[in-house]
Amino acid sequence: MVSELDKLIYIKKALLQISN
Repeated sequence: MVSELDKLIYIKKALLQISN
């Protein structure tokens, strides 16, 4: 089960990779 915090962290990491 994924918590909301885990989702936010995953999304943030993905956005950082895209911006690079």
